[in-house]
Amino acid sequence: MSSPVLAATRNALEYPFEAHPTGTTQEVAPGVLWVRMPLPFALDHINLWLVADGNGWTMVDCGLATNTTRSLWEEIFSRDLQGRPVGRVIVTHYHPDHIGLAGWLSAKFGLVPWMTRDEFLTAHAACHSVGGTGYARVRDFFARHGLDPARLEAAGVGDGNYRRGVEPLPDTFRRIHHGDRIAIGDRSWQVIVGYGHAPEHAALHCGGAALLGGDRLPVADGRPAALERAPSVRQRLRLRRPDQSRGHQRQQQHADAEGQSRGARHYSGCRLMGAPTPPRPT
Repeated sequence: MSSPVLAATRNALEYPFEAHPTGTTQEVAPGVLWVRMPLPFALDHINLWLVADGNGWTMVDCGLATNTTRSLWEEIFSRDLQGRPVGRVIVTHYHPDHIGLAGWLSAKFGLVPWMTRDEFLTAHAACHSVGGTGYARVRDFFARHGLDPARLEAAGVGDGNYRRGVEPLPDTFRRIHHGDRIAIGDRSWQVIVGYGHAPEHAALHCGGAALLGGDRLPVADGRPAALERAPSVRQRLRLRRPDQSRGHQRQQQHADAEGQSRGARHYSGCRLMGAPTPPRPT
């Protein structure tokens, strides 16, 4: 099906990098590695990040807790990190494909995840099916909004699905807040919190040059917005067309029309520092 918005989307997107195989990394900016990890459902992969951090690495999001993901991480640790350990894990939000291996990574590297309080508490609530996160409540919510039983089944809304994608969670965490600045290597990253996709979703913005946006980068007035209820990135952070990568598909450089036409899709945003701008697709 075609529409003016979809046509504008195709004309607006530019892909500076081809998708690389899952379980591998690609440097998309100095010291920023794009990691693609497989997912065992229709949304078949997720984009995660490793950022050079002095004598180690900071990981942004963890991947789903599966044996496959664990094995692929072990390969990346031995092959791509130049002998430097992961020294910090930042989790953008509580969904299993983002927090799933936080417990395993915390135990492996002797650390605690950095994340917002609401995401930490919601993850624990979902693991124990309390606080409105249980199977019956979730099914009832979707059913009341028109999702029929067949689609509920296809969507994977089932008892225990959350726990199956998440390792036992750490009991402690380091809290991050909106507006915090986190030093990673020689760069300062600002925490941007937004709401809607998750209770207290955190993104990371780096000095007008980079934005790692977790699962969503909606738009305001045709421009990428700083997550959910925040004003536009350009207004809040004085960015000039920050380049994006989609959380579950290839990286893209200009996401204005894409955000308008597919606001409910998952996104990660990463400005490609120093990346060449290819010709616009025809």
